[in-house]
Amino acid sequence: MPATTLIFIAAPSGNPSSLANNPTPSPTSTLITHISRTYSPKPMGLYTLEHRLLIDTSSLLPGHAVPRRYTHFLTLPSQYPGKTFVGTSSAGTLGSVALPNELANGSATKPMDPSGELTLITIPSQPDTLFPLLMQRMSPLWVPRQAHRVEGGASFLIGDWQIRIGELRISGGQGQGRVRGCVCEIEGLLGDNDDEDGDTQENNGLARAFLDDLLQGSGVDASGTMVIRPVERGRDGLIRQYMDLLKFARS
Repeated sequence: MPATTLIFIAAPSGNPSSLANNPTPSPTSTLITHISRTYSPKPMGLYTLEHRLLIDTSSLLPGHAVPRRYTHFLTLPSQYPGKTFVGTSSAGTLGSVALPNELANGSATKPMDPSGELTLITIPSQPDTLFPLLMQRMSPLWVPRQAHRVEGGASFLIGDWQIRIGELRISGGQGQGRVRGCVCEIEGLLGDNDDEDGDTQENNGLARAFLDDLLQGSGVDASGTMVIRPVERGRDGLIRQYMDLLKFARS
């Protein structure tokens, strides 16, 4: 699987009441319309996702000094139907993870990697009744922080690139229903699965340049753009990228 780059384009900011009186098209619908009219892409189906983020209850206590731990529940039905990905970050101490065998010798700790030392597992996707049941069991240690959803997104093939575009909305908690922005997943269909990090970085730059070309003439304001670079190849690398991206609204 070639490296995949995730790019987030923030929705226009402003006074909610003024935006309601003078609604501005979302960057997602604007970009999809522009791509459809300008590039005659090959449609590749819908693009959807759902994400729930939990934080550990100990991080809410006064005087908590170490980085927060997170648990993610992520589904990507359009790409991995029937699967839910669960990622839990390891306990850290100010940006580092202690290695037990090294601590015994008084050695230094190991820096966290960009993925946040997430431990990933995959479980079958279940009806909506599963999550409330899990929360009953997990509530002493974890508390819901936020939830996001992409519904009715689109996927296109344009040349040697596949791009998935979806409007990210808050689906639970404070601000429910508010549009956060546009998620773009860009996958280069050419390339060697055994590329080294340098080639991954190059792919990342090419993906951003490809999106910049798509944005030309679209009218989408990309000043609030965030790029999540690949940290590893394959499915798990993509899942870690999504979890990194969808944690951005945690504060």
